[in-house]
Amino acid sequence: MYPTKSKEIHLGYGVPGSYWAAGFHTGTDMTADVGTSLYATKGGTVEFTGLHNGWGAAYGNHVIIVSTLNGHTVKHMYAHMSSFAVHAGQHVS
Repeated sequence: MYPTKSKEIHLGYGVPGSYWAAGFHTGTDMTADVGTSLYATKGGTVEFTGLHNGWGAAYGNHVIIVSTLNGHTVKHMYAHMSSFAVHAGQHVS
């Protein structure tokens, strides 16, 4: 499942580079126009929405959703957003 209707990947996971703290790109960036709707790829609870105090300002406006997958807690981040349609504590599907 993709978080946007577009399935065009701008930058994939694992691309090496010294400008990333991990030494490689740790996410998948999708190509989308400003204002494009995003969808949760797995239902869960919104843990954070904002610019700071989530996973860092480098991600711009971002949302973190916590879900459970095969008994394990998983966090999904959606970054570089122009606005928010959810709030912390909200359940999404």
